[in-house]
Amino acid sequence: MNYRYTIDPVAECSILISFEEPVSVELSANISALTKQIQGELAPWLMNITPSYSTILIDYLPHRISVFELCPIIESILVQGVKETYEATEKPIIDLPVWYNEAVGPDLKHYIDQDITLEEVIKLHSQPVYNVSAIGFAPGFAFLSGVSLICNARV
Repeated sequence: MNYRYTIDPVAECSILISFEEPVSVELSANISALTKQIQGELAPWLMNITPSYSTILIDYLPHRISVFELCPIIESILVQGVKETYEATEKPIIDLPVWYNEAVGPDLKHYIDQDITLEEVIKLHSQPVYNVSAIGFAPGFAFLSGVSLICNARV
């Protein structure tokens, strides 16, 4: 893993690692692995660590470590790269049940109004394998990559 990145302070006890790469499943997976690695190595100095599609936000405890001590450690971890690369990590597949009905999916009407049958919507929606690229503001709220552009464009 050899990504270009920046490390910038964003608050009095937060730094943001921004990867200067196009968003991809591989980048997100490596960000996840780096997040786990940083958490494992720096846990006593961290309040929170939040990965996203192309960033990692690190909230640290300034009374335990200064930004001037933390950044070189983070830099060293990033230069070493992840110990377990994307290709080597296990990627479990989770099947989620879906019920397609206008009573619970009011957006289905947009497709039907464009002469797209419910069967076509189901096919477009259920064919891809989606990847969780970030976790949102609510527990269990996942931001996915791999969403069909055809589905997005037609809504």
